[in-house]
Amino acid sequence: MNATTPALLRPDPPPAPSVHPPFGCSFPHIVAALTIIAGGLVLAGWALGVRELTTLGLQGKPMVANSAICFILSGAALLFLKTQRQTLPRIAQACAITVAVIALLTLGEYQSGRNLGLDELLFPDRFTQSGLPPGRMAPNSMLAFLLTASASGLLSRPTWLGRRRPWILGALGLVVLMLGITSILGYLAGFRGFYSWWQFKSMSQATALLFILLGAAVLAYAREKNGRIRPLGRWSTLGLATGMAVIITLATVTLHSNQKLQEASLGVLHARKVAGQLHLLMECLENEHRNLHDYLATGQDDRLQTLAKAVTQTRTLIPELRALTATNAVQQANLARAEPLITAREAEFQRFITAYQGGGSTVAMALIQNTEAPAVSDQINAVLYEMVAEEDRLLAERQTQALKLSERAEAILPIGLLLSSFLLIAGLLRQNAEEAARSRYVDNLRRSEELKDAIFNSMPAEIALLDPTGVIVAVNEPWLRYARENGAPDEGLIGVGASYLEACRRGVTNGDPYAAKAVTGIEAVLNGTRAEFQLEYPCPSPTQSLWYLLLVSPIRGTQSGAVVAHLDITARKQAEEALHTIEGMYRRLLLNLEAGIVVHAPDTSIVMNNTRASEILGLSADQMSGKTAIDPTWRFINEDKTALPLSLYPVNRVLAEKKPIKNQILGIQRPGETNPVWVLVNGFPEWDNHENIKQILISFFDITARKEAEEKIRILNAELEQRVAERTAELNGANANIQKLNDDLNTRAAKLEEVNKELEAFSYSVSHDLRAPLRAIDGYARMATEDFSALLDDNGRRLLKVIGDEAKRMSRLIDDLLAFSRISRQQTEPVTIDMQAMAQEVYNELIKSEPGRTVKFDLQELPAAQGTPAMIQQVWTNLISNALKFTRKRPDATIEIGAKVGADGGWVYHVKDNGAGFDMRHVGKLFGVFQRLHNQTDFEGTGVGLALVQRILQRHGGRIWAEGEVDKGACFYFTLAGGASAAGAGGGAGAVKA
Repeated sequence: MNATTPALLRPDPPPAPSVHPPFGCSFPHIVAALTIIAGGLVLAGWALGVRELTTLGLQGKPMVANSAICFILSGAALLFLKTQRQTLPRIAQACAITVAVIALLTLGEYQSGRNLGLDELLFPDRFTQSGLPPGRMAPNSMLAFLLTASASGLLSRPTWLGRRRPWILGALGLVVLMLGITSILGYLAGFRGFYSWWQFKSMSQATALLFILLGAAVLAYAREKNGRIRPLGRWSTLGLATGMAVIITLATVTLHSNQKLQEASLGVLHARKVAGQLHLLMECLENEHRNLHDYLATGQDDRLQTLAKAVTQTRTLIPELRALTATNAVQQANLARAEPLITAREAEFQRFITAYQGGGSTVAMALIQNTEAPAVSDQINAVLYEMVAEEDRLLAERQTQALKLSERAEAILPIGLLLSSFLLIAGLLRQNAEEAARSRYVDNLRRSEELKDAIFNSMPAEIALLDPTGVIVAVNEPWLRYARENGAPDEGLIGVGASYLEACRRGVTNGDPYAAKAVTGIEAVLNGTRAEFQLEYPCPSPTQSLWYLLLVSPIRGTQSGAVVAHLDITARKQAEEALHTIEGMYRRLLLNLEAGIVVHAPDTSIVMNNTRASEILGLSADQMSGKTAIDPTWRFINEDKTALPLSLYPVNRVLAEKKPIKNQILGIQRPGETNPVWVLVNGFPEWDNHENIKQILISFFDITARKEAEEKIRILNAELEQRVAERTAELNGANANIQKLNDDLNTRAAKLEEVNKELEAFSYSVSHDLRAPLRAIDGYARMATEDFSALLDDNGRRLLKVIGDEAKRMSRLIDDLLAFSRISRQQTEPVTIDMQAMAQEVYNELIKSEPGRTVKFDLQELPAAQGTPAMIQQVWTNLISNALKFTRKRPDATIEIGAKVGADGGWVYHVKDNGAGFDMRHVGKLFGVFQRLHNQTDFEGTGVGLALVQRILQRHGGRIWAEGEVDKGACFYFTLAGGASAAGAGGGAGAVKA
């Protein structure tokens, strides 16, 4: 590419892959990082003996160490897949192969029944309580790792399987995801078969969660490759997914109902067991009472032994009942009431036995009759009957609950099966219809892509698409065309595959400040910290200075990256520069206007004012900024000196009337002054697109002097009216004198005409009489120089030369005076003059007398004018010769001649140079006869030329004035009363360099 190609647009060959960042921050990378961290924590738990780390803080069994190692390797494989470095994908392949080997070795353990001790190679098994070999991971975990390793291997080989590759990736990820979800559902529903296959080791909760993440990451990779993974279509997928969800929900509800039914059945059995124990206790108590009476009546020792056995059995039954009713507060309270009664009853029985053994049957019977033993037995029986009633109530309640659960399960199961079957069949039936719709969608998508490509290539801007790392993945035709036109050798090296960020970084290395800004902005858009980036940058070329706009926007939607567009904004920049120049001109014009200008916002606050407004109002710009109409600073008065109402303030009138106001006269009482300043005010509203006033412009002129003059005129008029009568008589008398004076004036006019003729004759006579001695002086001086040069020294020769030069200057002065005197008598005969041709002709004639000079002569378009050609040619001759004379010491002399519209609508011509200039304090001397602002030794001249120009222009009804600055040049302006108006003038324009 050549040097004129913009650095930000210039395509380059793709750089070495090692310069790209190795990792991204997409969802698969986040999952990979989380998986590596989780596996590391599990390994740390095995190494340190911290069970909470091996379960990742979840309930259940710990994750085995070989599973943790496989998770770390699987995460590393996913992390290293999407990188530009060539070595990392190979490492990802190695990690995937290692995971597959570990899973296959585990499968070999299951097949052979041998423990290879894969876990114990690193850490001893401290937590496994079962007798299974510790090195075996769960079968479902082994299958999930094999699928994950297959997906990683497929991702590391981007050319395998062609178009079927994304669908296979999606299927692998979906199976891994479902294995994890099924295990989690099994833990939640309490269904062991979901997470433990064939009564082998079960998948832990932490393992299931990590498989869910890995499956989702693989699905995300598949989505990046082929968009959405939807192999069966929208409705069929929805039907199948809903059917599966119904089946899973049905299974979960059924399992839950079975568990509740089992719990209810166990409650029934428990109630029956408690009731049986209560009946047994009551039977034991009855046996105690019967055996006591038999012993007391017969004295048989076997009855006493039977009584002791019944008491022992009673004491055994009470703790059993307390354990059986541990969760029943009512029964525990009843036992607490019954137990002391039973103990008291046993103590009474012992007293009866002792009394019998000491005094016989009569003493014992008397003691029984004197005690309350029957009442205690009745209390015990009452408590036990309450307990039996409570168990009967619980038994009936639990039997009712079991019946309801059984009925609900019987109702849900057939309905769920029918619904799931319907959804599955509906999804399958819908598949055929969706296949046809998908075909139409693919055709429409193809046409849409062709349309987008056509639009993409038809854009006027040079556009490139970047991936998240800044590599160019696509460019449009204008980008390719621009690159080819600027020296790209072939289409293989014009951008696609190149790193756009690296191209910008090379610009940074070369010291391009715009390239540094571009790198920062593009990186910010790619990493999501900026929504958009714009940069205007120059691109110089041999013919003109070009400007481009770099616009970077993120790619919205499923893809990531950025769109880079380069727009040629040279025309806009040129327009902005022109607008800036015009705005500056208008601002200077506004600030230098004689009128005061104030701009109000719709709320009447001041947003801008010029210097003249501050001077008239007596406030600085800072004091005026933001003031509103109701500010107490303002004190406006009417012409009759009364206060001006707020509603009549100019800005309020414009807002109220919604139209311009003109020629409102009011007085301003400035702070600290007694006499008002009178102004003439005009107001103009400015409208927006919705026909609302967006600002109000108030302009005003200081007419204080006019008002004062009007007041004086009014007074004078009153005085004059009084004096008119007095003067009328005097005037009548004076009329006679005036008539006499008129006669005298006519006589004197005739004499003056005669004197003028004599003066003209005298001037000719003087000119001829003066020329003769001047010629003699010049001739004798020249003869003396030629004849006696050898006899004279240098000073003598110099003096003779001065005499000759002064004689010549005197001759020119006489000619100028004659010309000056003739101007007043010369008749003007105005005709249309081509001012541009005349100025060019005069310049060409004058520059011949100064050979060897280089002058930049800028003759702009000049309108035609009305005047006497000879006189106007004299004007151009004197002004251009002055410009040539006073720029003689400038190596880069410049003379500019042009015209512009004056305040009265006529043309103002000017002659401008960059010569010696003059002090504006002496500008009044420029147009006087014999008035000179420079020494004769520096610049020759008679001092009559500008006076002659002024006299010619006055004869033509025009005028002349000048502006200048010492050593910075001068500019002479002149007008002609007979010149063409600005609206109708025309002419040519040219630029001549001599």
